[in-house]
Amino acid sequence: MKMDCGQLAKITTSLFVLLVLFLQPFTLSAKESSFNHDKTGFELSGPHERISCDSCHIRGIFKGIPKQCEACHDRGSQIASSIKPANHIQTTGSCEGCHAGNSWAVTGFDHDSITGSCISCHNGTTTTGKPSNHVQSTNTCDDCHSQVSWIPARFDHSAITGSCESCHNGVTARGKSPNHISSTNTCDNCHITVTWTTNRVDHNDVIGSCFTCHNGVTATGKPSNHITSGTVCDDCHSTSAWIPANFDHDSITGSCISCHNGVTAVGPSTGHFITALPCESCHQTNSFIPDIYIHNGGDYPNHPSDPTCIKCHAGNNSTVTWNTAYAPDCAACHESKYDATKHKKVDGVSNYTVGELQDCTNSTCHELNPDLSIKQTHAPRHFYSGW
Repeated sequence: MKMDCGQLAKITTSLFVLLVLFLQPFTLSAKESSFNHDKTGFELSGPHERISCDSCHIRGIFKGIPKQCEACHDRGSQIASSIKPANHIQTTGSCEGCHAGNSWAVTGFDHDSITGSCISCHNGTTTTGKPSNHVQSTNTCDDCHSQVSWIPARFDHSAITGSCESCHNGVTARGKSPNHISSTNTCDNCHITVTWTTNRVDHNDVIGSCFTCHNGVTATGKPSNHITSGTVCDDCHSTSAWIPANFDHDSITGSCISCHNGVTAVGPSTGHFITALPCESCHQTNSFIPDIYIHNGGDYPNHPSDPTCIKCHAGNNSTVTWNTAYAPDCAACHESKYDATKHKKVDGVSNYTVGELQDCTNSTCHELNPDLSIKQTHAPRHFYSGW
């Protein structure tokens, strides 16, 4: 069949119109269309109702259009749609897990799908971060917090970067009790992070005196049989152990015999001089020997040197047998050595008795040698009894 030029022009025009219509965007929206989109398994709601069909059905393609949010709302998708922003939190979850279909508003949050760290979101900008009074710690939030709620929290001391005192100050967390020993604030020198009661004492951190703790209440104090002394424990003891002790006699308040009794400490030896005098009358605190006793009473006049004890104390006893009738003169001790024949009176016949010459030295006749022997230094002056 032959077509004339007029018919050919009409056909060409019709084909052109159809081609133009096919290539023109399909601007009809789902709301304006009578097509029931629910039958496709993808219900249109919210913004999806208002966009044109060809926003998703590019070039009129209806089959195979994805139904998952992320398939369209992705940077590589050809479908014209809003995409996940560059500062979106790191997640592997589907969009609808957190966002509502009507908008991008967050309606729920699934932490299981988050691939970034807590601090990547909880930084005070993207979402709630640490408050200003938060304890000093690392940024690994889930060391202490759960995904359900910030509080209650389980505490992991290994994540803490601040000192113990920065939290355990009585405000943020429990601090020192009122009866705590006087010490520095370096808690972990004595305590562990599991419990307060299991502790070791580092005496280098104690700023109080020994007795503020070692008083028998707070810590072990002096035993009942402790020597009588002051309360400056470290005069004798070290912080590592009570025994051995370095003894400082200056801090002792009791008498020598209260310790040196043969039980608490070395006492008088078996052959010790028998006396009721206190130890310090003869001995010093640095050594028992030499003894330092000096006769300084009125009963021992004019002796040029201190005689050895046994010269007078033959029985090794402080009690000396002497003639008290002549005390305190020389004759009280030296009566037995008096020779009456050598002490003639003026008549040349009779002799002086020891009682008449009992004070040998004051008579200006005799002096004592260092060995207590008597020497004559002056001519005898004889006094007739009754002159």
